[in-house]
Amino acid sequence: MKRNNFAHLLASAFVFSISAAEPEVIAIGIGEKNPTLNESLFKNTKVFYTPSIKVDEGSLQKLSYSGEPAFLAQWFNSDGAANDFLVIGSNGVVYDQGKAITAGIDMVDVETERKGSFAKSAWAVVQKDRTVGENRSPISPSEPDGFIRRKLPAFNMVTPEGTAVDSKTVLENGKPKLVIFFYLKPTTYIGGEKESGTVVRSKEYMQGRRESASGTEGVRALIQTERELFGNIIHDIY
Repeated sequence: MKRNNFAHLLASAFVFSISAAEPEVIAIGIGEKNPTLNESLFKNTKVFYTPSIKVDEGSLQKLSYSGEPAFLAQWFNSDGAANDFLVIGSNGVVYDQGKAITAGIDMVDVETERKGSFAKSAWAVVQKDRTVGENRSPISPSEPDGFIRRKLPAFNMVTPEGTAVDSKTVLENGKPKLVIFFYLKPTTYIGGEKESGTVVRSKEYMQGRRESASGTEGVRALIQTERELFGNIIHDIY
């Protein structure tokens, strides 16, 4: 993996451990849930949302974030947010952080010496449950390595059904995990025809397809991760 994507993995000087705890993939949606997204398609990924983070969509190229948790909003504003990821050990401490998990398809993984994406490389580390000791100094969201060796402060999340969840119960449950952040505009419609079995005029149908394609881009990290790590090919996202 590239050093500028996985800041810590290539040159770690810390002791690691191997755990029998089952690894997992967590996806955290930035802001509110898109009501037309069917999260059950992502069979191997647990999806949560952070509705207290507000997203200003003034520019598609540069979104801005505010609200709680403030440390995530600050990180997203400094780093772009979508497709960023964390590797968290079974001890709940961040082992590594990176950007653009969907990138690096032709990179050679230093762990396996095989070609693959950053998702595959990150997952290889999660499966080995690499852990580091905790640095109790505050997280520095604007720093490239600002999360490494820290536990994330507690913050509120919700399930797709709207049930409130304390982040600590998800991120510090004794399992190593890959945490992916994604953003899907809440008003984007995911689906070709808005009502199955009805006739949709061509203009409306194409508009629906364009919106769905945009939505697919919003959850591309989840789609690709499911395919590359678990062989779950998702065809019917739209």
